[in-house]
Amino acid sequence: MEGGRADAMNGIGELGYRRRPRGQQNEAQPDSSTLDTTMSFGDDELDEEFPLGDGTVETSATVSCPYCGEINEIGLDPGSGSEQEYVEDCQVCCRAWHVTVVYLPDGSAEVSVEPENLS
Repeated sequence: MEGGRADAMNGIGELGYRRRPRGQQNEAQPDSSTLDTTMSFGDDELDEEFPLGDGTVETSATVSCPYCGEINEIGLDPGSGSEQEYVEDCQVCCRAWHVTVVYLPDGSAEVSVEPENLS
């Protein structure tokens, strides 16, 4: 008999590992039919901040640069909280703005931009 064929008859695989007979499960792995697939993250604070609604929130806004007056579209991140403040640069003149975003219960966002105070 050839070496590979003799190994196959002995249940040894190509990489030298012994194969399990069909129908035999590895005891270290749980049966997938008994796994608990529910997840609990304990995000009660997020539920209060973002109650379930229709699932629609604004993820972008159009604002006017307080320096050059050009219109800019900015991305919004609803996952960062219902009230946000951060600094973003104008896409045209590159000057920094102070951006304030407030998400309302219906998912709409109130966005305002002001010149950044660099005192």
